[in-house]
Amino acid sequence: MGRFILTRIVSMAIVMVGISVIVFTLSRMSGDPRLLYMTPGTRFSQEVWDARGRDLGLDKPLVMQYLIWAGNAVQGDFGDSVWHKRNSLDVIRERAPATLQLSGISIIVAIFSGVGLGVLSAITRGSVTDLATRGFALIGQAAPPFFLALVLIYLFAVELDLLPTSRRGDWTHYVLPVTTLSWLASASIARITRSSLLEVLDSEYVKLARAKGVGRSKVILKHALKNALIAPLTVSAILFASFMTGTVVVETVFAWPGLGRLAVEAALQNDFPLVTGLAVIFAGIFVLSNLVADLLYAVIDPRIRIY
Repeated sequence: MGRFILTRIVSMAIVMVGISVIVFTLSRMSGDPRLLYMTPGTRFSQEVWDARGRDLGLDKPLVMQYLIWAGNAVQGDFGDSVWHKRNSLDVIRERAPATLQLSGISIIVAIFSGVGLGVLSAITRGSVTDLATRGFALIGQAAPPFFLALVLIYLFAVELDLLPTSRRGDWTHYVLPVTTLSWLASASIARITRSSLLEVLDSEYVKLARAKGVGRSKVILKHALKNALIAPLTVSAILFASFMTGTVVVETVFAWPGLGRLAVEAALQNDFPLVTGLAVIFAGIFVLSNLVADLLYAVIDPRIRIY
C-alpha cells in the first residue's frame, strides 16, 4: 500500500510541474507583464521601465524567471492582483469557502441521490421505475446549467416566492444552486452506477451467490454494489473537482461569490497574477481529487494496490 501511495504522489508531482510550466509559458506569451502594472495613457522613462522589469525579474533568462516564479508559487506567492491591489492568494482565500461549501453540499447530495437512483434503476431493469430514473438522468445531462438555474429561479423564487433568487446567506440561499449542481451531477452518477451494477449483477459470482440462496438485498449490497462503485467513484471525484473549479455559470446566475465567478472577473480584467494563481490551484484540485480517487480504489478493491 505504501508503494502504491508513493507512486501516485510522485505522478501527481510530475503533473503539477508540467502544469506550472504551461501556465508560466502562457502568462509570458500574453505580453509584457509590466504593461499590466502601468496606468494606461501615462508616460514613463526607460529607467522606470527597466526598474519595474528588475522588480518582476524580467531581466533574467526565461528559465530563471520560471524557477523564481515556481519557487514563489510553492510558497503561495503568485504576485499582487492587478485589480484588487493585494496578494492574489489572499483574494482566492476569501472566495474559496463559498465555493467549497456549495461544492461540498452539492456533491454529497449528488452521490447519495445518484447512487440511490442508479441502484434502483438497475434492480428494476425494464420497469416504469427504470424508465423514469433514466429519464431523470437524461434530462439532467442534457439540460444546460444556466437554463435549469433560470427555470428553478422562475418557479420557486418568482412564481411561488419560496426561495431567494441569489447571493450567499442562510440555508434557503443554498437550495437552488445546490439543486442545479447536484441534479446535473447525480444524473451522471446514476447512469454510471446503473451500467456498472447491471454488469456486475450479470457476472458469474453473483449468479453463484443467488444459486446458493443468498438473499437479494445481501447480494446487491455486499457482493454487487461494492464492486460496481469504482466507476461512479471516478465520476464523483471529477465532478467534485469541476464543482470547485468550474461553477462559473451557476455562480454567475445566482451571484455566488466563489472561485468560478472570481476566475471570470480576473480574466475580464486581464489580471494575470490572479489568473495564473487560480489556474495552478484549480489544477492542484483536479490532481488531488484524482489522487483521493486512486486511494479509494485501493480501499474498495485490494487488487488495484499491486499496480
